[in-house]
Amino acid sequence: FNDNSCIAYYRFNGNADDETGNYNATASNETYSATGGKEGGYISLPQNSSGTINTNDSGVLAPGGTNVRSYSIWVQFQETGQYDTIWSQWRSSPTPRRTSFYIRKNNVGQIQVVNYLSNSSSAYYTTTTNSAFTALNSWYNIVVSIGQSNIVTIWVNGTLMNNTTGSGTVGTIYSTTDPNTIIGSLANASTGTYGIFDEARVFNRALTNAEALILWNEF
Repeated sequence: FNDNSCIAYYRFNGNADDETGNYNATASNETYSATGGKEGGYISLPQNSSGTINTNDSGVLAPGGTNVRSYSIWVQFQETGQYDTIWSQWRSSPTPRRTSFYIRKNNVGQIQVVNYLSNSSSAYYTTTTNSAFTALNSWYNIVVSIGQSNIVTIWVNGTLMNNTTGSGTVGTIYSTTDPNTIIGSLANASTGTYGIFDEARVFNRALTNAEALILWNEF
């Protein structure tokens, strides 16, 4: 993906810098490993849910409305039965909650994309994979494209997923209080994912099945 559509790229080889030079992240309670990643090192967040990786993007990397965004990341989950956030831009208050989205593994291992459309917890758009991914300490490549007109596409390990889709539409993301896109947690550090992350990318366009397969086979 040696093209301009990749607008952020975090390799996590000893730091959380963006290879494009635009959105260097700030990580907290993180640990870096020099080896064992998909290429070089990786970053891990702890079991006590206190870790977070803040991209400092001021909302540029978020999807919704006219912003088509695709996310690719390698993850090793290290716990089961939990809601593990992968990407997010989130606030619970003040209203409206519709400024929020997240990509996560839910408590039964399915990958979910959720976009709150109002402050009501019942008013949101959600897409959930029919398959569950519960293996611990195994690399998963998770690719998600979020676009206009209710189009949300999820690939896991290069395979297009069969998904169930909830009601609603993909809303505009325009938070003014917690605008930054987060990797590995919601906007606060009490919701961090116990896991390992590597090779995180954001694209400003929808990806194709062939491109998702390339990402899976890349390393």
